[in-house]
Amino acid sequence: MIRFADEADYPLIARMARQFYASAGLDSLLGEYSPEAIENVCRNSTVLVFDDGGIVGFVSLLVYPHMFRPDVKVCQEMFWWVEPDNRSSGVGRSLMHAAEAYAADSGAEVMLMLAIEGPGRAAAEKIYAKGGYRPLESSHVKRL
Repeated sequence: MIRFADEADYPLIARMARQFYASAGLDSLLGEYSPEAIENVCRNSTVLVFDDGGIVGFVSLLVYPHMFRPDVKVCQEMFWWVEPDNRSSGVGRSLMHAAEAYAADSGAEVMLMLAIEGPGRAAAEKIYAKGGYRPLESSHVKRL
């Protein structure tokens, strides 16, 4: 079942986000992981969780006006995680469809999904392609 996260879910989401942070290599770029920062993201975005007797995945979403077209709302996935034992089970796809439904209900006309470099990128891009998404840009990063 997909539902909106509540504050009691934040510590578990923060634990799963730590796995994402490590697998994406963000520690070498941003330094030590902060569960408090993830809990703050949860409070300031919309988080949907896949709850199957316990949370096995989540997606965080932010709806905002596009910078070039303020009259067009964009819904951006901030982070998306499915526990490794639940991948290839439809959980990720269900979360993506629920995110799209939430975006449409929020008046968004564009959905923006991200794929960070790393072991899960190919699987994410395959799901996006099947869902009708197309690549738009690529980010490059450097620690200063």
